[in-house]
Amino acid sequence: MARAEDDDLLVEFMVQLMEIDGDMPAERLVHEIKGSIKLMSPEGEEQPIGSLTAYLVNIAALMEEGIYLLAPHDMREQHLAGTVNRIFNFEEYEFTPAMLKKAGFPDSDSIQWHLHMFGLYLEPQHRDRRRGVRALRLLRWYTQRPGLLATARAFPREPSEHGSPTGAAMAALARYYLSEKALGFRQLGRLDQGWLIANWSSFQTASPHPPDADAGGDEVTLEGCPGLNEPTWG
Repeated sequence: MARAEDDDLLVEFMVQLMEIDGDMPAERLVHEIKGSIKLMSPEGEEQPIGSLTAYLVNIAALMEEGIYLLAPHDMREQHLAGTVNRIFNFEEYEFTPAMLKKAGFPDSDSIQWHLHMFGLYLEPQHRDRRRGVRALRLLRWYTQRPGLLATARAFPREPSEHGSPTGAAMAALARYYLSEKALGFRQLGRLDQGWLIANWSSFQTASPHPPDADAGGDEVTLEGCPGLNEPTWG
């Protein structure tokens, strides 16, 4: 469980190992992180108000094993495949220099992990209090590690909706994410396309007491995956 230091906002994280494909087990290379966003009442009762989903990919291990980088991204979600095609040059087989410069990584080899924030949802009556970006701050605290590239796409859509949002709506949500300086996001390309990147190798915060981070579920003692069992603070 992770808790915001200045509010009654909680996020309970669950982690699962994912297969790359049917013939290739994950072997701790791909992790799906699901967060249940809750409010804590003065009486200690928890009220679910939303959820988030992210994927954490062990880039260094994929390179070491000789696994094609697109494989674990392409099988997960379209946004993941679209993201890796924007940040990685498959002809040169390295991360693009423009992305490295913008995210603040010295070279392609310095990226060891890739975290993609795939989905964030809050019930309508619990919006407009910056709870969404505060939940993402807890995700950053929870996953931070050396060499962590974080990406997201501002893609506002209700669960019952289909199709793509307008460029104006994507730009508005991207500005909302960019306004939270603790997330460190930078826009990648046009704002109305919604692509964002950040270097989450460490966490800078004005609070001297970062929140406790714990996880539930069966896959939390992940060897070689610090931060998903015990938090590491930068």
